[in-house]
Amino acid sequence: MKSFYSQIPVRMAYLKLGEWSENIFMLTQTAHKLAFFSGRLILAHNRMLFPNRKQFMFAFEKAPEKPQGFIEAMELLLKEPSIAHAEALMDLTFRFRKWEVPQEGEFARFSKDSEQYWLTNTTIAPEDC
Repeated sequence: MKSFYSQIPVRMAYLKLGEWSENIFMLTQTAHKLAFFSGRLILAHNRMLFPNRKQFMFAFEKAPEKPQGFIEAMELLLKEPSIAHAEALMDLTFRFRKWEVPQEGEFARFSKDSEQYWLTNTTIAPEDC
């Protein structure tokens, strides 16, 4: 869960850069990743898996604990990527509960998980998540 949590503020920074620089690729890609990792965090909180990407959004309908308006906020961000929509989803996610922050910090965890994993070619140990 720490890894999923760490993705959100970093992806938010990339999304802002994408909007400010008018880089449509960066904006849409980071909107997708922000929605994905916010969703994975909520599903992990509910101890729910999803079988494949086609079923990702359907899993939320069955999740007993989720922020009110979460699905709608996620869909809006995906349909209309923007800083305002991303901040709304991030706010719902972070206000839902107090999430544990990685000891090394979000950016260091993000770097380890997303940019440096190829160095060790290992998956994240369960106790690190």
